[in-house]
Amino acid sequence: MATESEIHELYTQLIDQFNQARLVGDANRVPLLKKIVAALGHPDQTYHIIHIAGTNGKGSTGAMLGAVLEQQGYRVGRFSSPAILNDREQIQLNHEWISEAAFIDSYEEIKPVVTRMGIPLDGISIFEWQFLVTLIWFKNERVDYAILEAGLGGLTDATNAISAPQLTIFTKIALDHMAILGDTITKIATQKSKIIKPGTTVVTLASQDEAAMQVLQAEADRQGVKLIAPQTTVTDAKTGLVNLQQR
Repeated sequence: MATESEIHELYTQLIDQFNQARLVGDANRVPLLKKIVAALGHPDQTYHIIHIAGTNGKGSTGAMLGAVLEQQGYRVGRFSSPAILNDREQIQLNHEWISEAAFIDSYEEIKPVVTRMGIPLDGISIFEWQFLVTLIWFKNERVDYAILEAGLGGLTDATNAISAPQLTIFTKIALDHMAILGDTITKIATQKSKIIKPGTTVVTLASQDEAAMQVLQAEADRQGVKLIAPQTTVTDAKTGLVNLQQR
């Protein structure tokens, strides 16, 4: 059995050998990752997924949802980015980072599948490896819910390789990564909206930018799914209860 220091050395070597390139703008990446996920037996279909995209608030939204689900007794996995202290903090189960040993084991489970497909190991970026490891680890740990945050955009983001999630959530959409996503809210929202899939339910916030809201509604309609967007809160004068009025 390997010692803790030996495992750490193996983990460090593995991270160092990953392709550090940012491939998110490449339209070919998600189709490739979908093939890998399918070859792995669709681990994403073994738990409920909540997929979150947006410009601001993804992390806090994911954290709050995770806390609520954990309080209900569920095993909750979270995949978020970027890391602040350590890459492993991006992959968590009930607030516990994935261990170095578990990361290595998950990678070793994926490696032969990728090799059999004829895909060079360095042809997958570090973010894509982290995403694939996340799916496998969550499956092996029998999580109930997986909260996945899109890293950048949506259409070409690695997390878009999943099957239809139970919920697709959009936090505030604003101008970000304009060189990749576009120079207007409409263009950026269009990129992010492409994570909407048939069979999901879409949720966004009341104060969503109007141009972004129009894009999200149009994509939800195109995919034949419901968009839930609270518009205002109204307090009943008699009961004191707050009612949400939807768009």
